[in-house]
Amino acid sequence: ALLRMDYTALLPEIHVPVVAINSSLGAPVDEARSKKSLPTFKAITLEKTGHFLMMEAPDRFNPLLLQEIDTIATHT
Repeated sequence: ALLRMDYTALLPEIHVPVVAINSSLGAPVDEARSKKSLPTFKAITLEKTGHFLMMEAPDRFNPLLLQEIDTIATHT
């Protein structure tokens, strides 16, 4: 059911920054489509990682996560 859910009705209700750090496994996130309903959406792709990118590449994932948290904290 989660994969069939239509998020377009839910996204306008979100009023916080949203950042997705994704692996390069599978199709890339359609950032432009997401921004239509959620203007602050940001997608980051961590190349050469799989489903558990935070465990597969913590040396690359953690700095990205901390950077995005810092960016959000200083701009809100």
